[in-house]
Amino acid sequence: MLSLCSRRGALKFPFSLEDSRCVVLGIPFEGRHWGNGSGARLTPKLLRKYFDHYYSYDLESGLDLYELPIFDAGDVKVTKSFEETKRRVIEVVKYLRSKNPSIRFCFIGGDHLVTPMLVEALGVRSLISLDAHLDLLSEDDARGYEHATAMRKVANKGVTLYVRGVRDVNSEELEYAKLKSIDWRGDLSDLPSRIDYLSIDLDVLDPIYVDTSAPVAMGIEFKQLLKSLRRLEFDHADIVEWIPPRGFPYVAKLFREILIKLASPKRLKH
Repeated sequence: MLSLCSRRGALKFPFSLEDSRCVVLGIPFEGRHWGNGSGARLTPKLLRKYFDHYYSYDLESGLDLYELPIFDAGDVKVTKSFEETKRRVIEVVKYLRSKNPSIRFCFIGGDHLVTPMLVEALGVRSLISLDAHLDLLSEDDARGYEHATAMRKVANKGVTLYVRGVRDVNSEELEYAKLKSIDWRGDLSDLPSRIDYLSIDLDVLDPIYVDTSAPVAMGIEFKQLLKSLRRLEFDHADIVEWIPPRGFPYVAKLFREILIKLASPKRLKH
């Protein structure tokens, strides 16, 4: 496993993998993009940097993040190939779980294609995707922009899928969503309270907050996102599609909230 990961720049939490409740793993994979361009591959490195711009004490929860049982495993050494990167991700996740079978994961992308890799690696059965897009295109219709196929790959694994925040779709995606009975028309308040995996594509937010590869107007407010995050119970989560550095205070806050949620001795509801 060590040959497939780099821990350069990893956060220095004072816990071993075996003694932790949550592990951070970066996956700086990025395919071809349209719209606002690329840069999501830089997120794992820069989000860790911005994380340490703030005091480790969290005022709302009353917890010090560096006292929570968290281990940073560093970044998977990705390639330009989706399939080869997926193979490496699966191998790394398998190794980490062999050392700590009950570990929860906080993944840092990368673009949204990292999510189907992780669904396969973890055997996820239910997933909420917060996203401005359905990401249900076929590979033919995606025209090489494979991140737009991410949730189709997930649904094809038989995962129960919920999508919220959608503001930009095409007719093929709507037909596929109907075929697979994908729940996407509701709002944040009517999601199930317990799922296996939460995937946050940051274009779910209004573009005033952050830069993403495919921004869409009229997104949700950051406080809405935090409120939903605090209500949900999940075992694993990812943050994807951010183009740093604009919006780093929001992304760093979101990262901290996920770590608190996954690593706290008891599940917190602020």
